[in-house]
Amino acid sequence: MTQALRIKLDEPDHNGWPTVYEVGARHPLIAERENIEVIDLHFFTDGACCLGLQLYANDPVTFEEFMGDLVIPFFYRLSYTDAHGLSAARQHLWGEYSHGDQGLQEYLSDLDKVGKHNLGRNELCACGSGLKYKRCHLGVKGGAKTCQWGGAKACLSHKSA
Repeated sequence: MTQALRIKLDEPDHNGWPTVYEVGARHPLIAERENIEVIDLHFFTDGACCLGLQLYANDPVTFEEFMGDLVIPFFYRLSYTDAHGLSAARQHLWGEYSHGDQGLQEYLSDLDKVGKHNLGRNELCACGSGLKYKRCHLGVKGGAKTCQWGGAKACLSHKSA
């Protein structure tokens, strides 16, 4: 299925990233069918996508990272949810954090869990991503950088399933 997007470079979102809109309003139909609010699909009331939360303002992303690490996975998940249902998306795809402050608290809780493990660089990360610790949360405990799982340097759109 083809997905049409509108990317507003002159309207940065709360992260300073370009604002992305779905053209065609498929997300309200998915939300209605799944009996959830559109915010649970990570869409704001104006139709803009919530692609994640940038933790560090001085950690810019390139346009390639923005598209490849944030936009494409976001719409892949939406398409998968549309085709297979929300419960299948939650079971078979990467998990996600809740929207807003609750999602930030969930992320910080996961970091706390990771921090309580004494992992070697080549052991699997305690967050459940399936990645080696050195490729996932190694630099996160001290706050130096955000998680690399999913590729986005500054995105909280993923969570262990």
